[in-house]
Amino acid sequence: MATKLRVLVVEDEPLIAMELETLVRELGCECIGPVMNFSQGLAMAESADIDCAILNLVLQDKLAYPIAEVLEGRGVPFGFATGVVQTALPPRWSGRPFVDKP
Repeated sequence: MATKLRVLVVEDEPLIAMELETLVRELGCECIGPVMNFSQGLAMAESADIDCAILNLVLQDKLAYPIAEVLEGRGVPFGFATGVVQTALPPRWSGRPFVDKP
């Protein structure tokens, strides 16, 4: 039996978190989370056994770039799901997969 991809979802909006979790599961992956705040997201990015991640860029009042840096350092692929316009991302992150959300 093939192992399911483990996808970390970091999203602080409950309805969007539930939708992302449903989408991840419908794609046949295992959803890790959703994690709904910055500190938990950072801790999971540092230590969780994951294959990839979906990050909301703005978590309450904090930007998720430190979480992105940890994932990048671990070689874990990730993308952003955010209401921030993609062109507003710093050049370092502008090439990452990006999903515009309401």
